[in-house]
Amino acid sequence: YRLVRVAPRPAVGIEHARASVETALGRVSIDWALEGGSLAVTLEIPFGAEAALDLPVTEGSTITLDGRSIENG
Repeated sequence: YRLVRVAPRPAVGIEHARASVETALGRVSIDWALEGGSLAVTLEIPFGAEAALDLPVTEGSTITLDGRSIENG
């Protein structure tokens, strides 16, 4: 698991989810929740791994990573 793809998908009736898996490099975990109309995601990956975070964004979405706004696209 050097490259981990994570794609949280909130749905009607599902406003929070949490999961983790142990890999050869360490634990990969995700915790997401809908908070006031926004999707808040906490993703932890072990040192030496990379993550591809596939978010359900639209043209008007704002993405914030570690408190900094990043380009949608």
